Amino acid sequence: MARFAALFCFSILVVLQCASIDSAMAEEIGIYELKKGNLSMKLTNYGARIVSLVLPDKNGKRGDIALGFDTIQGFMNASSPFGATVGRVANRISKAQFTLERNCL
Repeated sequence: MARFAALFCFSILVVLQCASIDSAMAEEIGIYELKKGNLSMKLTNYGARIVSLVLPDKNGKRGDIALGFDTIQGFMNASSPFGATVGRVANRISKAQFTLERNCL
């Protein structure tokens, strides 16, 4: 499980480097695949979305557990930011902050 978490974090960092997309870069949107043993993950640099996540079940049968579209066009035509891990304002909110209330019972 620790290897999966490390691979997931690494993959998000890789995609985040490519996530800043403007109209001039729209032609460079693509799907990237990371593989390690039985684990396979496909990501897109369009909102850092996970397109496919293939893992083995307890019997070793591999299956895709990601919910979403099979193509980038599906994500681009969606009316909501379905599956996006970063939005259009990622890294663009200056001096943003929030207060987390802690209620100890």
